[in-house]
Amino acid sequence: MRSGKRKQQGYRRQADKAIALSVELQSDVWIIDEVAGRSIAKKLGRNIIGMVGVLLEAKKQGHITSVKPYLDKLRNTGFRMSAELYQMALNASQESQVG
Repeated sequence: MRSGKRKQQGYRRQADKAIALSVELQSDVWIIDEVAGRSIAKKLGRNIIGMVGVLLEAKKQGHITSVKPYLDKLRNTGFRMSAELYQMALNASQESQVG
């Protein structure tokens, strides 16, 4: 089995465990970015927020002053984020893209 496929299966098992735990705990909100996990959460009627949403909420509540450095760090460490989502987050946080 290829290493990439093994890693993907490992992530899937971790996501399955997290989903089972949140169902057991009757969590109101799921923090999840993975597409399949979001689909399951929607089918179960759960509220969903992703990493970008968490950052926007953190800024709104005054826990951080800017989302841009966090977005940049996520992108630089392999977090998949479209240019559209990146710009949308900057616009929503009233920050602008530099450069």
